[in-house]
Amino acid sequence: MPLPVVRSSDSGLLTFTPTTFREIHRIQKKEEFLEDRIEASPLLLGLEDSRGNLSGPYAAFRQKHAENPSGTAIRPDIIFLTASGHVVVVEVKVDGNAELRGREVVAQLVEYAGSLALYTEEELVELLDKSLPPGSRLSAILEKHLPDCKDPEEVAASALERIRNAELHLVIACDKAPQGLADLVRSVTAQRALGGYQLRVCEVVPHVVEGHPEHGILLVPGRRIETQLIGRTVVEVKGAPGGAPVSVSITIPSADAVDENLAEVSSGSPRTPHPEILAAVEAYMSMAEPGTQPVGNGPSYRFICVDGWPGSLHYEFIHWTSKEALGVELHFESEKVRPVADAIRDAKLAPTPDLPGLAWDQTWSKGRGRLRVVFPDKTSPDVLAKTMVALIRKTRGIVEKVLPT
Repeated sequence: MPLPVVRSSDSGLLTFTPTTFREIHRIQKKEEFLEDRIEASPLLLGLEDSRGNLSGPYAAFRQKHAENPSGTAIRPDIIFLTASGHVVVVEVKVDGNAELRGREVVAQLVEYAGSLALYTEEELVELLDKSLPPGSRLSAILEKHLPDCKDPEEVAASALERIRNAELHLVIACDKAPQGLADLVRSVTAQRALGGYQLRVCEVVPHVVEGHPEHGILLVPGRRIETQLIGRTVVEVKGAPGGAPVSVSITIPSADAVDENLAEVSSGSPRTPHPEILAAVEAYMSMAEPGTQPVGNGPSYRFICVDGWPGSLHYEFIHWTSKEALGVELHFESEKVRPVADAIRDAKLAPTPDLPGLAWDQTWSKGRGRLRVVFPDKTSPDVLAKTMVALIRKTRGIVEKVLPT
């Protein structure tokens, strides 16, 4: 429980008592008020410590819309770029907001941060500051918004690497963290459920002198709860001959996967793989196509990766508990493989007896699309495995004619 704060001066002692923004009636736009104060003074979040080497100054960007893998616009309240090359994504909620009591606020942050990982440097610059010329580098953002930054090129490179590797700081800032949110975060911590991003719940508690608004509002950092969190991330790093730059591809969690992961954590159930997924993979391995192997350890999916393909282009077994369905799919989850997606779409592949209900879904992954067959929950693993083999045989040749080398 937050404690009172006493200010001592020549005129005596003045006691500020903790409250919530909901109780401070003279503030009309309460979340916007807290956002403004955090933007002006990010030290309220208590992010800087000796372990992470995160340090200011901070460049703040408000309400920057991005798209999730299915093309839906999402936005956090604040993004901070720091002079230490860290990236902080902040969602601000005040006491009484129903989103603080469920998984939604956490899922929004994970989904947004994961979506950033698929943006090119040019797209990131356009997202943060549309006034810069097309093709500007991230260092131009730092030069403009952090003019005291000593080495914008190095800091920009560090920030980009952290974005690509899903090493972002995700913060839920609130004046009072409800027990449900605290329990969810502690559950994630205890089970090491999702690993990857740094998640914090940071309380910023308003204190007032009752009956004396002229003394203003004192903002005091309160409880801080933190853990590591991500839905599923596959990062593939490949070396190149002759000292050429390595290539990096990243596959991020879908909204469905994030929500299912959080649902399992908040329900307290163990994060063991769904038996349907394990059975499908086992059946597939008995008839696997050459040069393919399962990748991943999430409870609701397994990628079937092809040797030589980037990680953002893969086949997948996926299970949706909420929809009572299983999918056998081909995913395109980065801009690099969009030409491959277009080729598969333009091939207009029709259902066949070994690919029943084969359909193209254009909404997936920022409009890049996916090819999929969906089955009822209790479908035989052998059927799923044979469908995967048929999907690979049907599409692999098309992909490899177009795939950049």
